[in-house]
Amino acid sequence: MDRGGFHRPRPEDAPGVPGDEQGAGRDKGAPRQNDSEKRFNEEKGDDYMQLMTPEIEKALRRYPLYSQDGKGGDSKIVVKYFGGSAATWLVTEGEPMKNGDWMLYGFATLGLPDDFAPGKLLWEWGYVTLRQLQELRLPPFGLGVERDIMIEPGKHRVKDEVFMCRQYGGD
Repeated sequence: MDRGGFHRPRPEDAPGVPGDEQGAGRDKGAPRQNDSEKRFNEEKGDDYMQLMTPEIEKALRRYPLYSQDGKGGDSKIVVKYFGGSAATWLVTEGEPMKNGDWMLYGFATLGLPDDFAPGKLLWEWGYVTLRQLQELRLPPFGLGVERDIMIEPGKHRVKDEVFMCRQYGGD
């Protein structure tokens, strides 16, 4: 069951949004979204936050998939996404896919408790596509994912941001 977070398959094996062929997993009122970020944002209008910008694209090209292997918490964050009450994605690498989407990799939490560390949230490394983030609606109010505009690509490390989330985000 895909909970909307990062998952571990290699990018070439990663499925699209689960159930997408039938429109499952999407807000029923939302129009079908295109693979292209530009078309997606045009459909949503000017008030919709862009999850992918030219600056982020440029930074992701400097940090392609597997470029930060072995760095763990010292990996540089390219973009931070968040939503719901505690869901956070710290994207460290990414590459464009043939269908116009982006395969992203990083450290994430969906705000679920860690069974092995009471009082802490479960964080894990894995993959997510840009489209999955665009279409995701999170409890408690069904809001979409947003981008942290204060994070400059390549300026923050994963371990520092996780520390800040734990200090001020309730983890």
